[in-house]
Amino acid sequence: MPAEFIPVACVPSANALGTAEDLVRHRLALMGELEASLHASRKALLALNLTGIELGTREQVGLLRKLEAALQRSMVPPGRQDAYAPELEDETRRCGHRILQAARLQAALLARARAKLRVVANMLAGQSVTYGPLVAGNSPLLRAFRAKSGGEI
Repeated sequence: MPAEFIPVACVPSANALGTAEDLVRHRLALMGELEASLHASRKALLALNLTGIELGTREQVGLLRKLEAALQRSMVPPGRQDAYAPELEDETRRCGHRILQAARLQAALLARARAKLRVVANMLAGQSVTYGPLVAGNSPLLRAFRAKSGGEI
């Protein structure tokens, strides 16, 4: 489900997420959604499904905004140190690594798709496109492309 269609009531407020452990669990849930979205985008990229790619990108932007807001809420003031389970910290780190790997793969697939689209665009342009200098007319622009004879500036 794209992030734009998730009702605001589904997003817990800062008051509902009181403890540091609840904030970390909420952040882990968002990271899991982002990871799943990246995997869905990978499938869309491999299938060259432009609609799926666009929907995945929109969803990922929304999830990144939510994740950034969750990170801002979970910032602990200097005097207050809430402890939470080390398992959550480890899971957060592992999930972060999986997201980075999926994002790197998506970037590589996007670069590959861009190269394929460039080849297709060049093929569709056909022989009607000339890559050399312009040949007709006598304008100053055309004269700039013509070859100069010896000694001529």
